[in-house]
Amino acid sequence: MNDEIKADTLQDFGKDFQTKAITALMVDRAFLERIYDILTPEFFEQDSQKWIVSKMIEYFIQYKTLISMTEFVADM
Repeated sequence: MNDEIKADTLQDFGKDFQTKAITALMVDRAFLERIYDILTPEFFEQDSQKWIVSKMIEYFIQYKTLISMTEFVADM
């Protein structure tokens, strides 16, 4: 993989880190508020992670609050 492209992902940190980052985004409103404008789903490796991050960002932009599990289920 091209190092330039790889530098713009969280792949170097591993899948556990990526999962923990998503978990933090789901429960820590202040964290999401600080980084939502620079966060992109493409930072994550798996399509499922990209989808989750995309929905979280969209929801936060629209409602200025964290997305709930109910919203994820309703959006599926």
